[in-house]
Amino acid sequence: MSEQMALLYRRTDPHSSAIAARRAEPKASSDGGIILALLRRRRGAMKAREIAEAVGIEAYTVRKRTADLRRAGYAVSIASRYGDRELLWRAL
Repeated sequence: MSEQMALLYRRTDPHSSAIAARRAEPKASSDGGIILALLRRRRGAMKAREIAEAVGIEAYTVRKRTADLRRAGYAVSIASRYGDRELLWRAL
């Protein structure tokens, strides 16, 4: 099992989640790679919505992939600016 695959489902999830993760892995990897490349090019942190608009991926998907990138040690979430509750993301 790849490291990325481990991030897509938990051991306690039903078997169907493991099957869905196997099917989603190539797409998740490519979305995560696109997001990471953008974060590395940017000097400042970005909201998931800003990332989504920049790369043409749904904000919901961006939130999932940025969480995956954080768990894998490629990105970090930081406190939001202006008191907004949405997290900001930047590459490590």
